[in-house]
Amino acid sequence: MTATNGYDVQSLNTLSASPSSTESVAENDLKILEIIARFSTASQRDLAARSGLSLGLVNLVLKRLVSTGYIQIVNLDHRKMRYFLTPQGIAAKYRRAHEYLSRTLHVYQTYRQGINKIIQEQIHKGRNKFVIYGEGDIVDLVKLVLGERNGTVHYRVCPPSEEVLHQVDEIPLICYLPDKAPLQGISILESILTSNA
Repeated sequence: MTATNGYDVQSLNTLSASPSSTESVAENDLKILEIIARFSTASQRDLAARSGLSLGLVNLVLKRLVSTGYIQIVNLDHRKMRYFLTPQGIAAKYRRAHEYLSRTLHVYQTYRQGINKIIQEQIHKGRNKFVIYGEGDIVDLVKLVLGERNGTVHYRVCPPSEEVLHQVDEIPLICYLPDKAPLQGISILESILTSNA
């Protein structure tokens, strides 16, 4: 048996425990699991470089992944090893992806509802012209919500680099955190964050 950092590979592989399906996996563990899934012959140095973790931390994470039954280690020769995800490791990786997707969809839905509420309030006040200041995901979401109004509202988009000029009948929707003096208008981020606090 070849020793690996003070442990022999067969002993490490037999330490497998069956984690419960609700057990959460630490973020660092998941980084390493994802890398191993793509690069099973990566060395510990490769894992450290790809994950942004220190070599010592990668070593600890690998020991934890073996002891929880998420990976197995096989020696290719005295200097090279290969890492394999176990069924528990694959399940943990997919569980984490599902949790991430669920959280992302929840955040998306929360922001979309918040933006819809802001727009609806303005429409009830008789305002249907908007100028969107910003760029990126929040702007795209605001455009999506406004576009669902089937032509009952009008809008245009101005990137934050342009000077803030809006027409008298336009409602400014600010979709970024300004680095200059605060802009006059509705801060989408601030409105959503304060309404959900």
